[in-house]
Amino acid sequence: MAALTAKFPSGQLHLLATGLSSAASNADQLGRLSGAVSQLSGGADQLVSGLQQTQSGASGVASGTARLASGAQGLATGLSQTASGANQLVGGAGSLALGTQQTAAAAGQLASAGSQLTDAVTQYTDGASKLTSGLQQAAKTIPSYTKAERTKLTTVVASPVSVISGAATSFGALAAPIFGVLALWLGALACFVVLRPVTVLALGSPRSSLGVALRGLVVPGIVGVVQGAAVAGALQPLLQLSVGPWFGLAGIGALAGIAFAAVNQALVALFGGTGRFVSMIVILLGLATGLVGTAPAFMTTITDFTPISPAQHLVSAVVDGTALPVGSIVALALWLLGALAVTTLAVARGRMMPAAKLAPRALPAAPASSPRGAVASRPA
Repeated sequence: MAALTAKFPSGQLHLLATGLSSAASNADQLGRLSGAVSQLSGGADQLVSGLQQTQSGASGVASGTARLASGAQGLATGLSQTASGANQLVGGAGSLALGTQQTAAAAGQLASAGSQLTDAVTQYTDGASKLTSGLQQAAKTIPSYTKAERTKLTTVVASPVSVISGAATSFGALAAPIFGVLALWLGALACFVVLRPVTVLALGSPRSSLGVALRGLVVPGIVGVVQGAAVAGALQPLLQLSVGPWFGLAGIGALAGIAFAAVNQALVALFGGTGRFVSMIVILLGLATGLVGTAPAFMTTITDFTPISPAQHLVSAVVDGTALPVGSIVALALWLLGALAVTTLAVARGRMMPAAKLAPRALPAAPASSPRGAVASRPA
């Protein structure tokens, strides 16, 4: 110590002591600073832990916010469903009101039906009462018979009913006079649709008018004879005639074919196209009166005055096996002769030339300065 004091002056030793004291004091403060640093480190750890807790709380807040948003969306959906249910409730209330009105209307109809049922029951009761009264009156009017009368009635009722049966008219017997005769008439009409009743060349021939008319009838007459035989052959499978009646039917068909040809020739020669129209009317009359049982009487009367009526009577007689009506044969012959006479008159009229056709055409005017004594030439 003395050596140390000797090396340093007294003033420096004091300063050194003071410095050492200050250093000791500073060391003590450093110790305190270390404690403060330790506290600061602990505070920092607490701060980090607080920050972690804060972060964890923020995550919880975010999760809660998400849940809150999901809950708000569910609440909105629930509110929408509540509004839809309210609308459905309003619609159901309207339907309920309409159903109530319909139920009230149905109840009114039911009440009306009940009233009608009551009226019907009342009418039934009245009818039953009237029926009972009528039956009672009928029971009073039932005649009473004696024993002898009852025996006689029993005998009459028990006796068998006798029926006189005959052969039924077949379809062939009904159809032959109608369709056979109309086929002959239609064939005659077809001839004069194709052929002329009298040709123009025949009108200028030197033959008589009757000869010209007969010449125009030759071809249609031959066709009529052939058609008569053809119709008889066509009806044979339907009628099943023996040899004699079949030849009779063929002869009648030939006669009717010639007569029909003559009548159609006269119609066309006298009236032209109108004559063919009249011939078609005859066919329609034959069909109407032959097939329609309720044809008017005037149509039947008109048909009786046509050539097809006697022909139908003759065919019916052959089919039924009865005697031929002479009147019908005479009628067909008269139709043939009358038609030939009409055609002859039509030919004679066609050969007459009107005076207007014979008059010369207007001659050219003679010149005014013709000399005297000149003779005007006449046409040859």
